[in-house]
Amino acid sequence: MKMNIDEIEIDDIQRIFDSGSQYSLSHLNHCKVTCNIAFRYAIMKKWIRPEDDFMKYIKIKSKASRKTIHKPFTMEETVRTDNSMESKIVMVYLLTGCRASELLDVSEIHDEYIVCGLKTESGKSRKIPIHPIIKPYYKIALKRLSGQTYKKLSGMFKKMMNKYGMDHTIHDTRYTFATLGKEYNMKPSAVKKIMGHKLQDLTDDVYTHESIEYLKNEIEKIVIN
Repeated sequence: MKMNIDEIEIDDIQRIFDSGSQYSLSHLNHCKVTCNIAFRYAIMKKWIRPEDDFMKYIKIKSKASRKTIHKPFTMEETVRTDNSMESKIVMVYLLTGCRASELLDVSEIHDEYIVCGLKTESGKSRKIPIHPIIKPYYKIALKRLSGQTYKKLSGMFKKMMNKYGMDHTIHDTRYTFATLGKEYNMKPSAVKKIMGHKLQDLTDDVYTHESIEYLKNEIEKIVIN
């Protein structure tokens, strides 16, 4: 904080990141993103040259143990719901595989699919087919979620978990979708496409591009009685 940005050398920042290895990897990544923004701003203001931005060479490592361990909903837990809006919202998360924040800002809602996605290039503006189980109420659930804060969503989810005596986080719904996809033999490329994960196989990427019918057929392999 006491140095001009054009005076800072790579060793200065690397030393700080090395001394913070007790923090989580997520925390350190946020710190690195902040530094990246600062350097980009300095380039824009012509305080430093583009080649003086060394942040891409900064290495981060964490010795902190991971606190959150995701565990999927069991089949018994999946069906242990009532007709409340909270139950319907949880089911929409379970059967879309979306990140918690993604359903708070859905860009398009159609009869057979929705369009949403944040965070990564492969996850942006992706088409997610609607599973038959949630089709009767997914539009109402999304309307209720629209514009909500993550904090309010987390509170609702926690309240529901307490109601049913279950121990899960909102992120476990996404983990559950991946588990169900594997258990019901969905093609891995379809699961990745729906969840917004990067496809390694170029053939799979081309085949599933914009193919909502293909994804719909795959997601309907999941059977919940």
